Amino acid sequence: LGFVTIIGHPDADMHHGVVSFNVNGIHPHDVASILDMDQVAIRAGHHCAMPLLKGMGLAGANRVSLALYNDSEDLERFFVALDQALELLR
Repeated sequence: LGFVTIIGHPDADMHHGVVSFNVNGIHPHDVASILDMDQVAIRAGHHCAMPLLKGMGLAGANRVSLALYNDSEDLERFFVALDQALELLR
């Protein structure tokens, strides 16, 4: 995913079902809005970590969270919507 940057340590974060990421060059709220049009809900913003994100030079981040109620179809829908968003935003 050359257009996506994972924030944090993906191996450790996936044990908790949470991954923060940015689409390079695109504001996190724009990514979240486009995914929302495909009925995929993610979080976008500072996530109560504004000093950390500012120190990393980031305006914010996107965050996808998975829990027991999510299934493989939800994950597939997220990746399809993200891929479509990348096509639209590039």
